Amino acid sequence: MSLYAISGVAPSIDRIHRSGECNYSTGLPNPICDDMSSTAKKCSTEEIELRDINSLFYGRQPNPEKDAEAHKRLKSLVEKRYPQALTLYSVVVWHGYGVQKDPAKAYALACDAVDLGDLNAMVVIASMHCEGAGCEKNFATTVDLIDRFNDTAPSVPIGLQINEVGPGYFNLIRTELEMKVNGKEVTPTMSLREELINWIVGCKRQLIIKQLEILERNPTALGGQSRRRLPFKGASGGSLSMLKGKETISYVGFSDSWLSEEIWFDTNRFDGWPSGLSFGDLVEFDSIPATELAAVRKAYQAHKGSGKEFLLKLSQSSVHRSLGFFCGDKEIASGYED
Repeated sequence: MSLYAISGVAPSIDRIHRSGECNYSTGLPNPICDDMSSTAKKCSTEEIELRDINSLFYGRQPNPEKDAEAHKRLKSLVEKRYPQALTLYSVVVWHGYGVQKDPAKAYALACDAVDLGDLNAMVVIASMHCEGAGCEKNFATTVDLIDRFNDTAPSVPIGLQINEVGPGYFNLIRTELEMKVNGKEVTPTMSLREELINWIVGCKRQLIIKQLEILERNPTALGGQSRRRLPFKGASGGSLSMLKGKETISYVGFSDSWLSEEIWFDTNRFDGWPSGLSFGDLVEFDSIPATELAAVRKAYQAHKGSGKEFLLKLSQSSVHRSLGFFCGDKEIASGYED
């Protein structure tokens, strides 16, 4: 079955291209066209209007009056069939911002926006297929559309926008999943990617529930953050990936630092994973310095007769990188860099 038969997206999706230099990012609190002193000559009147409308929907404290004004101004652009306005309206209708939620209508609007030439609408369509919102739930279609967007759009790569888990985008591929292990490129199977995305989304929703409870008790908490921009801390922190096993490295895991949740995947679900690899054989793993891997191999050799499980934790953020290697509950090697 063709992609179009699955998704309902017209074949013109392959032929569209984006004109102009101002790339308006639908649904984000801070569109790229924010600095009008430097971009006024590049942004059209419609794009400037969309920036202002977007601010009304996603401002720090949206209210019924702002929603009503935003809807009135947005509908004026929609009636003119302005592509980016259709895309923003599809997101607003999907999420139910100041209007009754209608996923089927939102999906149709996004398809119209694609037909009219807005590549950003592909991201909305892909995101809706991930959830089955107003269309068939189909993760393969989601991946295909995101990949095609990233290959075509004149912007940085972008991932999924997920309903009710904040206005940000979530990376489909996850850089932690594309690993280089002892000279081999290791990639996740499609089913693994889907499980991980579902887990990430579940964690985000749990975090939002906790934060909404706080805001109900104290509306000025979290800096008075708008509920539409939660999770307030969802994009901060860093990443934590893990490897564990005894005689061989058997599992790859990920952790959500805010919720202390973990998920593990058998290494046989990664294409290209070296067969029979032990911590004593690990000479290359992504960006870990060779000296630290040498310390891991040495520590493994010294403790491999313990019969206990080994665990390697790798934590990274924009300002640091740390490594901890454990035999049972005992840390036997470590590394840190900032």
